[in-house]
Order: sequence, then structure tokens, then C-alpha cells
Amino acid sequence: MKVLRKYIILEFFRIFIPVSLFLILIFALSEFFWRLPDFITHKTSYFYISYYLFLHIPLWFVQTLPITLMLTTLLLITHLQYTQELISIKTLGVNTRNFFMFLAIIGIIFSIISFYTYENLATRLFSKAQIFFDTKIKKIPKIEHVLKNLFYHDSSNNVYIYIGEYDVKNKTIKNWLVEKFKDNFLEYFMFSPYGIKKNGIVELRNCIIYKYFKNKYISQTKISSYKYFLSINIEDFQHDYHNMQLDQKSIKELKKIIEFVKYKGDSPARFLTEVQFRYVISFLNFIVILFAIPLGQISKAKYSNLISFLYTMIILVIYWVILSILKSLCEIGVLHYIFVWSANFLFLLIGIFLYIKIR
Repeated sequence: MKVLRKYIILEFFRIFIPVSLFLILIFALSEFFWRLPDFITHKTSYFYISYYLFLHIPLWFVQTLPITLMLTTLLLITHLQYTQELISIKTLGVNTRNFFMFLAIIGIIFSIISFYTYENLATRLFSKAQIFFDTKIKKIPKIEHVLKNLFYHDSSNNVYIYIGEYDVKNKTIKNWLVEKFKDNFLEYFMFSPYGIKKNGIVELRNCIIYKYFKNKYISQTKISSYKYFLSINIEDFQHDYHNMQLDQKSIKELKKIIEFVKYKGDSPARFLTEVQFRYVISFLNFIVILFAIPLGQISKAKYSNLISFLYTMIILVIYWVILSILKSLCEIGVLHYIFVWSANFLFLLIGIFLYIKIR
């Protein structure tokens, strides 16, 4: 049995790798032709184009993973059925429902991989790609004089900075907030209603510093004047969180934005929904395999591969439509953000039902 499962796993990844590369290539070509007018207009070098596309690969891997796993599982099982290897397995007295359980486990593993890739690599590199495109390829000049709702995460020092308003001409700042973390614990929280930028330093006025130890409040200090050293220019901060591309933000950063939005008195529904959506879309990798296992065995006809593919694609499209509607309703606050999980729970139950029906 172990030898047989090892053979199936090797066949799984033999199919998975080219399918994943093919789908990522489609995304790369789509991005290339979408940006082609900008590449031509700005006479972008081949190196810049390649580097820009390369930065998207982790995000494309995560985005294509559900369809990759679905196709891989379908192709694997329908191939086993077409070559009558599946019949041989059943002849040996093997219960296919129990036998294919390891594929469902692979789905769980890929769900975890998808989540951590998205959080620790895809968001960071995608954000870097957007900055690279604007600064190196399009060379967009900054023409705004007053920037609002600025946000920056200094990952090297584990510091989160929020600025309510920044006047580019006068270099003045309103509502400055800083959170410093150490070993995942809040070390201090700093607030200043007013400041002014001078070179790489921000001079803050009437600053209040709240000190913490392991997230527990210890003391507060009021300072009339405080100098804060910046690691990057304020003009390079992310701004306008209402229109912010959330693909660029990790869950940790989104949670900080949620705190800032609540502080400003705005609705955090969009960001709360996005946090839940990250978990939902990762768990989809398990669901598609759960569906593909029984649907790959539904027919022994000549076109069984096509029939299984069509059924699974129909289910995936229905799932995506339902999820998109729920996500939109949750983002505008019509539904509580937890309802974004509804599509997963519904299709999980259907998938379990189909899986139990395997004989």
C-alpha cells in the first residue's frame, strides 16, 4: 500500500508542476500584454520587464493554486481510471474512499502553504512590484500637495507608522501615530497631534508615549518636543487606505490598518472582510481536491476526462460567484464579515457528501 501511494504521489507532482507553471505563464503573459503600452511608451529594458514580472510569481502561484490542484487531481484520477489502474486497485480490495484520503491531506498541506506564501512572500513582493512599476518604469512624479491617511510598516524595526495628514509643501504633519513591537509584543505607542519634517527627521510637538510590557500598559510620558528618525521619505508611504490595494498587505498589516480606521471613526468592514477572505481562499485548496476526487470517478465513458472537468469547473464557477457576492456584501457592511465563510461551509458539506459516496 505504501509503494502504491508513493507512486500516486509521484504521479500527482509530475502533473502538478507543469500545470502550475503553465497557469503562472498565462498570468505572466496577461500582465505583460496589459502593461505593454507602458513598457513601449517608457522604453523599458528587458531586465526591468523580467524583474517586474518575476516579483509577481508568488502571488500568481497562490492565485492559480486552487485550479492547479483541481486539474492535477482530475487528470490523475481520470488517468488511473482510463488505464484501468483504478480497477486494479479496487480488485485488490482497497477502499478508494480511504485510499484517496492522502490526497485530501495534500489539500490541507497546500492550504497551509498557500496561506503562509501569501502572507510572508506574495504580499511583500507584489507591493514591491507596484512601487517598482511606478518609480522605475513609469517614473510617476508626485503632484499631490496634501497626502492623507498615510501608512507605513518598517519591517526591519517592527514599527507601524500612521499619519492623518501630511502637507508636502510645508512638510507639516497632523495626527502622528507610531506602534513599536518587540518579540511580537507592543513595546510603546506614540501619538502627536502635530509635527514637521526636516530632512530625515520628524520633529513632533506635545508627544505622548505609552509604554507597555508584553502588551500590558506600564506608564505614560508627555514630551513637548521629540525627534523621530525616518527610514524612508514620508512621500513614499502608502496612502489613502480607502482605495488601497489590499493584495499588497499582510494580515498583520491589515489588522494595524483596522485599528487606525477605527481610531479615525471609519468603517473597518472592508479590511475585516479581507482578513477573513485570506483564510477562506487558502482553505479552498482543500475543498477543490475534495470535489475532484469523487468527480474524477463519475464516468468510465470515452470522454470521462472532459465530463469530470466540466462538472468541477461548473461547481468552481458557482462557488466563486457566491463567494464574490458574499465578499462584496460584507465589504460594504450589509453582512457581518464572518459570512464570507458561508460559501466554504456550504461547498465543504457538499464535497464531504460526494466523497462519502465513493465506492
